[in-house]
Amino acid sequence: MTQWEEFYPLVMPQVQGCPVAIVDAAIRAACGEFCSRTLIWNQEVVCGDLVAGIRDYKFNNKTSDTSIVMPLHVIIREVKDGKINDHHVCNTNLQDLDTYAKQWRLSKSSMPQGFYMKTPQTLVFVEEPTRSIPDAIHMLCAVKPSRKAKGVPDFLFEDWGETIAAGALLRLHAMAGRVWADPQV
Repeated sequence: MTQWEEFYPLVMPQVQGCPVAIVDAAIRAACGEFCSRTLIWNQEVVCGDLVAGIRDYKFNNKTSDTSIVMPLHVIIREVKDGKINDHHVCNTNLQDLDTYAKQWRLSKSSMPQGFYMKTPQTLVFVEEPTRSIPDAIHMLCAVKPSRKAKGVPDFLFEDWGETIAAGALLRLHAMAGRVWADPQV
């Protein structure tokens, strides 16, 4: 894990007099924006049980260091006799469902085929599940650092440190009336 301090040599020489807390906030915000736009940082999130008769599933990221940007891939994992069977669920959206599959709200299936995001933390299956499976809903999510994060995975710094630093500098230089501001920004 790379702490925010590792970014200082890329940022602080160009913002003399800027408090460290403001530099940290700018680096964190730039990293968050970079991760949100690129979807480069991914984590698997186990959302819990698939429950018969329930379409909507609220989930929370279990770590305080990351926030979910969006799910990239959803599977329903069933373990039977020690064998793992992953069922891939397709992403869709409410507008397409209401346009092309007007009766979708009445559909049921033992294994949902599609999902959409009702809110950033609420997944809705297109088909209402007809059976329950424990610990079945898994998502691969794009994540970004949370407001409480102290750093990011090393690959973000190693591969994208200069880009993230440039985003932080843009934010810092745009702060009008500060000694570190750049009036040309």
